Amino acid sequence: MHLKSRDGNLYVRFFVEDREIVRSLKLEDTKKNRTLAKKVLFPELARKIASGEYKKVPKTVRYYSQKYLALQENMKSYRYVECRVEAINKAFGDKTIDSITKLNIKEWLNSFKIKNISKKNYLVALKGIFQVAYDDEVIAKNIASEVSIGRYEQVEADPFSEEEVSRLLAYANDEFKNYLGIAFNTGMRIGEILGLMLQDIDEDSISIKRAVSRNSKEPTTPKTQKSIRKIPILDACRPYLEDQIRRAREKRTMFLFMSEVTGKFYHDADALKKKWLSVLKRSKVRHRKLYNTRHTFATAMLRSGKVSVLTVAKMLGHTNSKMVLTTYSGFIEAEELKIDRGIALFSEGTKEGTFRKMA
Repeated sequence: MHLKSRDGNLYVRFFVEDREIVRSLKLEDTKKNRTLAKKVLFPELARKIASGEYKKVPKTVRYYSQKYLALQENMKSYRYVECRVEAINKAFGDKTIDSITKLNIKEWLNSFKIKNISKKNYLVALKGIFQVAYDDEVIAKNIASEVSIGRYEQVEADPFSEEEVSRLLAYANDEFKNYLGIAFNTGMRIGEILGLMLQDIDEDSISIKRAVSRNSKEPTTPKTQKSIRKIPILDACRPYLEDQIRRAREKRTMFLFMSEVTGKFYHDADALKKKWLSVLKRSKVRHRKLYNTRHTFATAMLRSGKVSVLTVAKMLGHTNSKMVLTTYSGFIEAEELKIDRGIALFSEGTKEGTFRKMA
């Protein structure tokens, strides 16, 4: 173990398994610091060498993926991240991280028969793994951050018609009928409805504070910060809501909806799938996902002309109106020219007009 001086700073030189290692001590080259290094730092370094800390460890993708997961373990979405990392390790796990190329990443992502928005989630995990390796100074740059997937597909909304809604409600029974009545008249996400507690509902509004997500042991906070919101109770929603509150109180439960199988709150929105398929079959309504109750609410509100796009966006829990306009523009184009042509934008009977008055 020897001291070296470089640019006025102290470095230590030592060997592990015939491999030379030079490390900066981050100290200026002074007599005092050389004494400190030999008396304090050398013994500590010897201990680390003896413990095997400086033995060469293969810097594989798997090695850094475990470090990445350790940084994510307190995240609400950890289970999903873990699944994506498992897929990444299946493809690249035993390869050294500096041997992976951008082409390797692109070809792997293209092998997935999924939407681009889903591929993005795998790319986010890859970027995180490569960033850990970059921070460890094993790679010169994070090549995953230079990979792009392309434009994400627009969400395909396929709302139910007014007649289809009537048929679905007519063929639904008991609590599931109440669920559909609430879903069609609030636009709430499936997990948000299943996460509702009686205390979240007052005379005129519903406060959305939590949601049920797949594999969650307990309801968690909703999808985004904007998803935490308060929405008005429409008159059409009230009968379904009041009947379900009555049922919940009879069962003496805190949650608005409880699983008939477990007697506890729903842990997974998929629990409603069997009931939904049964109602679709009996009502002879074309198959669509249960999530389309949300799209149906949004398009019906926009077509009514009684609420603004921004109001609809806020009721749905979106940050702004952009997503609403992008997703539902095709369903409201026919309404664009239905305006009151008698509207007066400027003052009549005066030469000055509105603009002069404002000046």
